[in-house]
Amino acid sequence: MAQDIETLKAYQLAKAYKHVLLRLANRIDRDFGNRRLSQDMMGAAQSLTANMCEGYGRFTWADRAHFFRISRGSTRETFDHLDSALASSYISNDEFQQMISQGREVLRVTDGYIAYLVKMDKAEKEKKRPRDRGTP
Repeated sequence: MAQDIETLKAYQLAKAYKHVLLRLANRIDRDFGNRRLSQDMMGAAQSLTANMCEGYGRFTWADRAHFFRISRGSTRETFDHLDSALASSYISNDEFQQMISQGREVLRVTDGYIAYLVKMDKAEKEKKRPRDRGTP
């Protein structure tokens, strides 16, 4: 496991994606007055890295994976907010495609980290399992 969450590729990508989404959410509120979509987008964007940070601070592999899965769900939620922004003509199709692509990369790398956490959890449980020593 990385020494600090800032060195974790999934976190770095999620943080960059979050910043793109927060800038868009601010633009939607400022230029179009759609505070509801803006706030929903901000909440999902902030949840991306907040859940990663919370999970990273947990003590078990399974607990860490749980919070990264929540972050994954928040990433998917942003796709719906982006679709709403596109449908409302707040962003162009090119902007939409670029942001969706960035979000999919966050998902791909996050999925890899979740798989690693699940593998480590399984290995740890295997080490703790009492071994059958056979019958005397």
